[in-house]
Amino acid sequence: MIHSIFYAKTILKIRDMSNKRRIKKGIAMLILLAVLILFIALFNSFSKLSYNGDYSNSFFIELKNHHIYKAIVFIPHADDEIYVAGSLLYGLNKANIKTYVVYFTDSNSFGYGEKRKFEAINSCKELGVSNENVFFLDFPERKQSDTSDITGTSSLNSRYKIKEAIKSIILKLSPQLIVCSDFDFHRDHRLYSILFDESIGELKKEKKFDNCIIWKGFAYETSYNAPNDFYNINLLSTKKPTDQQNKEYDTDVPFYEWDSRVRIPVHNDILTHSIFLNPLYKASSKHWTSIVYLKALSAINSDQVFWNRRIDNLAFNAQFEVSSGNPKHLNDFKLFDVQDITINKRYNVEHYNCVWSPSINDEQKKITIKFPQPMDIHSIILYDNPDLDNNILSGKLEFDDGSYINLSNFKKNGAPSEFQVNKMGISSLSFKIVDFEGESSGLSEVEIFSKKLDHPRILKLINQKTDTFIYKYFVTNEAEIPLSVYQYPKSFADYSITLEDSLKSHASIKNNHLIIENRFRKCHVIVKSKNDPEIYDKVEFIKLNKFDTFIYNIFSEIDFKCVSFVDKLNRNNIIRAIKEKRFFTAIKRKLNKISNKNIYEE
Repeated sequence: MIHSIFYAKTILKIRDMSNKRRIKKGIAMLILLAVLILFIALFNSFSKLSYNGDYSNSFFIELKNHHIYKAIVFIPHADDEIYVAGSLLYGLNKANIKTYVVYFTDSNSFGYGEKRKFEAINSCKELGVSNENVFFLDFPERKQSDTSDITGTSSLNSRYKIKEAIKSIILKLSPQLIVCSDFDFHRDHRLYSILFDESIGELKKEKKFDNCIIWKGFAYETSYNAPNDFYNINLLSTKKPTDQQNKEYDTDVPFYEWDSRVRIPVHNDILTHSIFLNPLYKASSKHWTSIVYLKALSAINSDQVFWNRRIDNLAFNAQFEVSSGNPKHLNDFKLFDVQDITINKRYNVEHYNCVWSPSINDEQKKITIKFPQPMDIHSIILYDNPDLDNNILSGKLEFDDGSYINLSNFKKNGAPSEFQVNKMGISSLSFKIVDFEGESSGLSEVEIFSKKLDHPRILKLINQKTDTFIYKYFVTNEAEIPLSVYQYPKSFADYSITLEDSLKSHASIKNNHLIIENRFRKCHVIVKSKNDPEIYDKVEFIKLNKFDTFIYNIFSEIDFKCVSFVDKLNRNNIIRAIKEKRFFTAIKRKLNKISNKNIYEE
């Protein structure tokens, strides 16, 4: 009996334990199922948020169609390649356009020149530029204590050496595209921008340089000091600088108008929501010494901005005569100069010394331009004195065929004023200032062109409300999205905007607005040139629900916290110490082979 009772209790205990196991197993299975469902939901949300999709643009194909096979990017310092042309460098190399990066300085102002060179080489490698295409001219950085001006006799020798190096590189490599950093407020950027412009002008006057495309861009205004907007759910385009002291100018270069900028589409790989996956961040993270990689959050945009400088100017090889004043600045390619690059002002208007300004007592105030042979003239562009107190109000163009054109509506901030001429067989012409204000009115540059701008054509769909390039657009709560089309050159073609899958997408286009219905999930919009269907842009719109948006916000926060943590480690010298200990010897060894490489020996 006792044994039976014990046996029964044992059986009940075993059954109870078995039930508990089954319950625990069931709970575990439910948890696993919940995790699996959550994982699927997260994966689905992440897949929606990915920029991978069916979208494309014809721009980089257009570069090849314009016979652009070789490019040079001139940069002042190691790390400036990220901010001036990072997205472009990556896109050029993905398009198999042979690209060279030339650093003007030794980047040694803080004694880390060798390390910064090595970092620049690795950064360029991330952007697709091979070691043998990276060059260092090794001109010294200008220190804060430098007070010598770049226009005085004390610096003539160094100016000559720098310009000879620039010209030798251009003539040796014969590129079809040149990119150079422009006149930022950093003294080295100012110096090399000015001397680059002088070099181009001299090459053109010496007739040693065929026409090519020249883009100049900023490192600070549009990149390094730009808004940190990387984690916007739709990657925004480069924004107009807003911190200038003088609001009459759009940028650090008074002659540049924001609406005249060239907006370059970026490669698809640049379009990432995670900073760690972005090629520009990977490149900037190679610059451990300068600790600038968090600035990639400002540098990564849906476009890259430059200003086009045409060098098919007929005035380069024309003879200039003036009734008074010095005409040498009128056809030298250089838009402006400054007396001293060390002056810590964003705008050195009072120091411009690049303007032809006739005498106040000169009654003619006239420029005469003579060509070596008769020319067909399509347009003339005149750059007014950028000094806001000295302006040309009206003028007169006279041609040797007896015709004339009265000119008015000059832009008063130095920006280019373009006048359509359309004259045939002109041997000489003259420009006369008729009405003016101030004592130093005049012109900074004269450009004369025989044809319209010949430029790789860009057609890109934009969100009209935000002026943002669209690739894959993530729709949240919008009922309609206003659309517009960016064209460069401006208005080069009629275009059509069509909805590829209008029947099943639950969307429509009305009056250049994408109308989104409640059942909308995804659609594709195509923009094509009517005259040349090979010039196109295809974009994708995809609907995100509240859960997708919630996941993106969490993901963005985690991603930023991670990159901030890495930055903190670096700033505390933890990672840097590890890297230097392991690789410093290898760095020195590699630099001995690479950094002293001379382009002239290629």
